[in-house]
Amino acid sequence: MSLNIVIIGAGEIGQALNFVLKKQGARIELWDHDLSRVPKQKALEVIVPKADYVFLCVPSQSVRPATLCITPFLKKKTGVVCLSKGVELKSNKFMSELLVEILPSGQPFALMGGPMLAEELMQGKPGVSVLATKNIAAFKKLVNVFSGSAVRLETTNDLIGTAVSGVLKNIYAMALGFSEGLGWGANAEAWLVSECLTEMERITDKFGGKMETVCYTAGLSDLIATGFSPYSKNRMTGVTMAKTGKCCVGGEGAVSFPAVWQRLGLSAKKYPLLVILHQILNNQKNVKKTFDNYLRQG
Repeated sequence: MSLNIVIIGAGEIGQALNFVLKKQGARIELWDHDLSRVPKQKALEVIVPKADYVFLCVPSQSVRPATLCITPFLKKKTGVVCLSKGVELKSNKFMSELLVEILPSGQPFALMGGPMLAEELMQGKPGVSVLATKNIAAFKKLVNVFSGSAVRLETTNDLIGTAVSGVLKNIYAMALGFSEGLGWGANAEAWLVSECLTEMERITDKFGGKMETVCYTAGLSDLIATGFSPYSKNRMTGVTMAKTGKCCVGGEGAVSFPAVWQRLGLSAKKYPLLVILHQILNNQKNVKKTFDNYLRQG
């Protein structure tokens, strides 16, 4: 029997999941607050009660209102899957923390991390994702649906590590964008990847996530995809700032950065590359001078 899946948010990743899962025989209902994206969409009270799984494919600042919209219609066994990789600014909470707060007690939920560039999925190219949940039994049917699809699906119980990795890879992808915009070349950029990974590991550990989560699909793999793909808004934020000196906040990295910095408090100064990003994003320091000094001095 095929699964009934509701996708909240018909943007790029929502449409990409629709494309992938329909090929696997799932019955999909798309819903978006922008009716132009789904002109003939059905009401939430009609589609959500029938859903085996609901995917939240919305920006991080929209996760709370989107979740509150579906909560009255959720069955107790319906699994909720969040693809947002950010921090809610008004609460400074990672998505794993936010969903625990706003979903009904006992509602099974999961996060999806890893390199899943929507543009590539829509072209039929493969992606890899990590499904992070404390209740893997509730998501076995979903895992089976992804089996054999264009998306290789891995599983973990490290919710906080997956959430934090998803936020940090967006932030550090901007740094990789800076290096590209400055014309550093492959040698220095490869070194910068290792610098990014080291800080991502230490910060994730501080927030209670597993360091091994950062080293694999949810962290390093996603950092490389986001930091070097021409489709990445986070990368392009860094490239544009390096070339023009102007901030074009177009990705979750720049949006989430202030919340991460605030949550780290005084310990934020322990992470040299993060400090440099703060100097550039918040204090308008010159990208070339700041990054070249970092490269030369370490």
